[in-house]
Amino acid sequence: MSAFRTLLTRSYAMATTPVRWIWATSAKASNRYPIVVLNYHRVSDTSPGEKTIATADFSRQLEWLSKNFDMVSLQEVQKRINGGIDRPTAAITFDGGYADNSLMALPLLVKQQIPATYFVNSESVLRDKELPSDSSDHQSLQGNGIESLQLLEQSGIEIGSQGKSLTDLGKVNAPETLFEEVVDARDELETYLEKPIRYFSFPLGTHESLNDEVFRLAKRFGFDGVCSAYGGYNEIGGDSFHLHRIPADPCFDRFRCGTSLDPRMSFRRRYPTPDLMRITNERERRKEVRSEIRSSEIG
Repeated sequence: MSAFRTLLTRSYAMATTPVRWIWATSAKASNRYPIVVLNYHRVSDTSPGEKTIATADFSRQLEWLSKNFDMVSLQEVQKRINGGIDRPTAAITFDGGYADNSLMALPLLVKQQIPATYFVNSESVLRDKELPSDSSDHQSLQGNGIESLQLLEQSGIEIGSQGKSLTDLGKVNAPETLFEEVVDARDELETYLEKPIRYFSFPLGTHESLNDEVFRLAKRFGFDGVCSAYGGYNEIGGDSFHLHRIPADPCFDRFRCGTSLDPRMSFRRRYPTPDLMRITNERERRKEVRSEIRSSEIG
């Protein structure tokens, strides 16, 4: 980041300080403090790219977050969206499932007892398919295997699903393909992990990559929530099923600005999530049917 852009970022942060203070004071008084969910991809000092953050920068961000926020799980985020909160709250997520994260980033989270949700795609995890890189050398990168995910689960890191193949689901209309990406991929991961997977993350996560049918499938087949990544805070009293995430910025000044009630975030266009209230939980219904069958067989 150039010295000029750094100066611009700091100048903007200073100029908006009164607005931030007024917003924060009002939010605290009304128990409506917006919740930040951060989206990381890869933490590493090798093959740097647009979505890669150096280990020292990540450690600095964690230190600042821990001092200024309640660091909570996605489940707690949802509870606070529904119930209200009067203090800064943040959650950490990772997309992609890059093996590099297991070297420093994830152990640091475990050591500091900071909750995190780690989204992976089943094709990379179960079929050892390399992940694409956004670095200048264009080298493919190794993803986490099932054994490392099992260790992460045991350490308290929650595993989420990012589908089967990191396909841009905004461009997919075929029902069978969407079912395979959302439901089948989740079920396959659960079989190997022997743990429930509760959250789904859209690959890319932009407005254009979201899909109404994916929201419906996720709700119908038992996901607790779905994550996008186009920015914006999670407003108290808003939709707790669709969690909005802010991409974690490698530049600390921009990172601190974005997580501190940046006025620009209030103008972010929201994706109009479809009405999911009347969707029956097919996953629970199937459990009930299997239970009834077992009971009748025993009887």
